Amino acid sequence: MKKYLFVLMGLFLSLGSQAYEGPIIPEIPDRPMPLILDVERYRNGKPIIMNQVEAIRYCAGKGARLPSARELARFAHSLGSVGIVTECGTYPKCRKLINIRNLDGSVEEFYFIASGFPLRPGNLSPMWTWSSSMWGNSSGFDFKEGTGEIGLDWDGANKGVRCAVDR
Repeated sequence: MKKYLFVLMGLFLSLGSQAYEGPIIPEIPDRPMPLILDVERYRNGKPIIMNQVEAIRYCAGKGARLPSARELARFAHSLGSVGIVTECGTYPKCRKLINIRNLDGSVEEFYFIASGFPLRPGNLSPMWTWSSSMWGNSSGFDFKEGTGEIGLDWDGANKGVRCAVDR
């Protein structure tokens, strides 16, 4: 069953990954960008790792919240990625993220291009951090710290935590 789920997730994440032949039209945000905080760490400097449900509770306990997949895509754009666009065409590494369920009950989809994100070497480079957004009943969207990619994984997997505060 898990193998089947990962094959489906791979198919889902590989949509639209050919060469783009049209203009890139960036999304115009309809709401203010929250302040995305640094990766949470223990006193010894190591990142705090937990599953998605624990991460949602952890941020709430700090008076913050876990950012949505869209907010992490906008965060990646603020650091240099192409970001959310109105269409992919066949742009390389463009992803159509579908059936994104947010904590407020909304369901959305968007196209995202991580290209242009500054490679960030160091101990966070291979690390993924959770978003609050879900796909289905047991998968959540996440953000790769070193490349700015938005991915999808089982919500019980352990990942880093970045909280968000509304401005």
